[in-house]
Amino acid sequence: MKTKSILILLATLIIGFFLGWLSSSIVMHRKVKEIRAYSSYDGIRRTVISKINPTAEQRKKIEPVVEKYSRENLDLRKKYMKEFLEVRDEFHKELFPLLTDEQIQNIERSRHRSPSTRGRGHGPHYKNRPSDSSGTGPGPRFKNRNLDVP
Repeated sequence: MKTKSILILLATLIIGFFLGWLSSSIVMHRKVKEIRAYSSYDGIRRTVISKINPTAEQRKKIEPVVEKYSRENLDLRKKYMKEFLEVRDEFHKELFPLLTDEQIQNIERSRHRSPSTRGRGHGPHYKNRPSDSSGTGPGPRFKNRNLDVP
């Protein structure tokens, strides 16, 4: 009888852990999907319009405003990405001469395995991806998103 109770308790804990993990993953996936929607003009427009759910009359007035600020938002993201990569490259140019090869490899490995890049096309193959013509900066993944600022 005691063994049966322990097995039921253990099964309940395992099922509870699995359901918690599953629900957490679903919530996280929805949040990430919503955030990613803001990385393109159409995504911003669709997200904002669907949240507002405007009438036909409102939609005519709202769309020009959404378009204006969607474009501004994307321009700002492009500018930020370019500046971020420039600062990161300057930092590496100054820091790397002071480090051993092993320390540089540790930085590169941790950058490619960071939680912010997991599951987004980064990983061991990420460091071997082709970059822009200078050898630094965003690779084709970012160029396809039109994040290059002229």
